[in-house]
Amino acid sequence: MASLKNIQFITSLLEKIGTSKNS
Repeated sequence: MASLKNIQFITSLLEKIGTSKNS
């Protein structure tokens, strides 16, 4: 399984992508 740090990193990227789409 992915480490906690990897999960947080991926989550942050997804949030940035979502924000870019919303903008």
